[in-house]
Amino acid sequence: MQYQPSQYQQAEDNSTQIQPTQVSPTQIQSGQYRTNRREIPSFDLIPQPQSVRIAADAAPVALPAVGRIAESRDIDDNAAILPTQLADDIAAVTGLRWDIAKNDRSAASVAASASPHPHTTDAVSANAVSADAAAVAALPDTLGIPADAGIPSEATGAAGATGEAAGTAYAHARWHAFIRLSIADSADPADAADSAVADSASTTDPAPLAPQEYRLTIAPTGIDIVGGDTAGVRNGVQTLRQIIRQCAPALPQLTIQDKPAYATRGYYLDATRGRVPTLAWLKRWADELCLYKYNQLQLYFEHTFLFDGLSETWRGTSPLKPADIIAFDEYCAERGIELVPSVSTFGHHYMALRTRELRALGEFPEQADRTYSLIERMRHHTLNVTAPDSLAFSLRLIDSYLQLFRSRKFNICGDETFDLGKGRSRAEADRRGVANLYADYVSALCRHLSDKGYEPMFWGDIAVELPEILGMLPKDVILLNWLYAPSIGDDKVRLVAESGAAQYVCSAVWCWNALLPRLDDAWNNISRLARYGMRYGAVGYLVTDWGDYGHVNDPRMAVAGMAYGAQCAWNPLAEVGGVAGVADAAVVAASDVAADVAVAEAAVSATAAANSADDTVADAAGDGATNPSSSEGDDYTGGSADQAAGAPADQPGAPTAAIIEMNRRIAAVEYGDRSGELLAALRDASCRVAFGFDDMVWYCEVDEGGRVAAGANAGADSGRFNRDAASAIHFGVHGFDGRYAAEWDARICAATSPDQARRVILEGLAPHIRRGAEANKALELDALRLGVAAARASRLGRAGDDVSAMLIALEGQRWFNLAGLVLAAREGFVGAATLRHAGLTGTGLTGVAGAAAGAAVGDGCRVARGLECWFESYADQWRTVSAESELNRIASIIWRIADALRAA
Repeated sequence: MQYQPSQYQQAEDNSTQIQPTQVSPTQIQSGQYRTNRREIPSFDLIPQPQSVRIAADAAPVALPAVGRIAESRDIDDNAAILPTQLADDIAAVTGLRWDIAKNDRSAASVAASASPHPHTTDAVSANAVSADAAAVAALPDTLGIPADAGIPSEATGAAGATGEAAGTAYAHARWHAFIRLSIADSADPADAADSAVADSASTTDPAPLAPQEYRLTIAPTGIDIVGGDTAGVRNGVQTLRQIIRQCAPALPQLTIQDKPAYATRGYYLDATRGRVPTLAWLKRWADELCLYKYNQLQLYFEHTFLFDGLSETWRGTSPLKPADIIAFDEYCAERGIELVPSVSTFGHHYMALRTRELRALGEFPEQADRTYSLIERMRHHTLNVTAPDSLAFSLRLIDSYLQLFRSRKFNICGDETFDLGKGRSRAEADRRGVANLYADYVSALCRHLSDKGYEPMFWGDIAVELPEILGMLPKDVILLNWLYAPSIGDDKVRLVAESGAAQYVCSAVWCWNALLPRLDDAWNNISRLARYGMRYGAVGYLVTDWGDYGHVNDPRMAVAGMAYGAQCAWNPLAEVGGVAGVADAAVVAASDVAADVAVAEAAVSATAAANSADDTVADAAGDGATNPSSSEGDDYTGGSADQAAGAPADQPGAPTAAIIEMNRRIAAVEYGDRSGELLAALRDASCRVAFGFDDMVWYCEVDEGGRVAAGANAGADSGRFNRDAASAIHFGVHGFDGRYAAEWDARICAATSPDQARRVILEGLAPHIRRGAEANKALELDALRLGVAAARASRLGRAGDDVSAMLIALEGQRWFNLAGLVLAAREGFVGAATLRHAGLTGTGLTGVAGAAAGAAVGDGCRVARGLECWFESYADQWRTVSAESELNRIASIIWRIADALRAA
């Protein structure tokens, strides 16, 4: 979005005011699905199923006090994870622990074939219910199963079963259960006959279930989940778990038939740029991914894995160990998640190429002793492909790492090789071209994997920017096409599709470099890219979660973005902005099962040109913003969060109906917050960033040399201008107008000293920084809203930990905003009235640069102390989910800002 000064009311002291965001209460009153029975709560499902049929007037199905969950033996679930998940959720809601059991294949088929499927009335299949009740009465009640638990007809016979029929039940010995999990046999019509028996309007058997597809039925006689395969059963279990969490003990009578749009739905977690997650946290995250039907996970490593012989690279980073990966791989597999190895093998070797043992492999070994920089680590990290040992180093990483995984996929990364052909390989690049150097190296790595029977994948940014590379690569690779701009166009997805390469489309949760998640940017990016992938036949969808500048973002801030990805990878064409439930007995489906995703894809293709034009033109019209309306430009460019700053609903930057609705669903499903305020408050808080962590990193790292070691200025910044870091600063990432951003980008590159560069940063950011006073007042209200919503939520469970992380993030942003105000006031870019409005006292030195500067110097100590106290609470939160790893990098930035605030 373009920076528009007219959005803000200018005070006489040149400060900027903020209008608070308003979310209409009518938008958060009811759940996505509901019945006409008051005993049954409305509920939401993430992702939204393809087809939901609810008996809106039917009596609720009550979970019995003593119950059992039986799982068919042909389900690949040796550890009984699926019935245990259901039992855990039932216990969490009702306090009652259900039993679990296993049945052989024939018993499960029988169980599945007997359960009625109510569709439109509560009287449906009454005869079947009566028959089951009579059969149960004829059997000894030795299992504590209530009379309405349902006994399959093959085991008991029809109504009025005799003792002989009862004997037949024992001959077919099996465990009776209220919840039954089984796999459909497409060759056996009896497996699907339940649907025809239950639906009086149907005279034909339903179609066989596809891989990952499931059918969930909740009926008076019990609950059946039938899957096309194990993955389908698992998907159905996750849907039932969400219903139980929101509705138990009174469940609606319904049938859901559902399958995903994307067969591969993956999550990519940065575990290397400062924050190394604990194994306990990784397992909790895998549980979350399972609940939302993800089936792939990749952990990103550069230097934080304990590789043999690389101790100089990973020392002091709390690296994960081989035993951690083996244990986590097993944990993921039990939950249907493929843990795919991913490690940098070409670029992003910043730490390795700074070591004495490996620096000779880099493009610029002479720069290995430069002061550590969060900015530079994102830019200078590429192997010299002409060095004889570079390929051997990459292959060593691959060969040792892949042995720890059961997956036959391997991600070699290969992204952002910015230095290729600029240093030691320049002569070869001049002779052969950078594209050839890149393609040859990546091809060698991919062939190495293919020869071992693995399926290689790599990040596609370099190949997309140099399209000739696409024709040089092996044909058996998967290109990970990452495109993060919220207003991204479809041109790069189309380019890869037209080249014939298989691709995953890869979006982002937009949490990097900030305490608070930029939810608007995340939804806009994730939802757009999911549609483009469908349009052009992408074989997978991957949601990425990066840390970049030290991984200041708490991983719990990514829950909403992860849920966005779950929705869009499963059902990208769903109308999220509307209500998909039913209000009467009529049968309503989110999309007809017979039509299914293939027809939806065809419909999208038929209007692809119009949709593409809409996606491109709507965002670009009229403002000339740097956010690319096509994918030309900086794929990190965002800015809607920066621009919104609490804008009311009728102004640019306000959340769309889809974002409001999706956040409401997440609040309900994840946190039990029926008001929707919890996520609404977090979303609004993310729009109160007047001076962010990335701005603080810019401010600190334009000084190249770190601290003065001794003398009168000991501890102060060295005073050497870091031109390289300055060239990486782009004001466009904060949503400023293209001309404005270009002007200030040029000014900072033209600086000749750190002090001058810092003045440029503060002056260029001043339109945002001046919002700090109003932003902080809004943040205080957001924290109150969030806390009240959390306190009133019906169910927080382990997710309650997220709320403390959210509140710490809000408090930190408040201190960051104050720091920006003080620093900008010292340079004369913020007026005295704005400082007073922010609650600063105005005490301290005077006469340096007017009253405002005097107030800033005096209040600098107060803000510095606040930052330092806040950081200790932040560090405590860090340690609940992450190892110590590189927390000191974050501390260094906070302390350097605190020192600057105290400076006279």
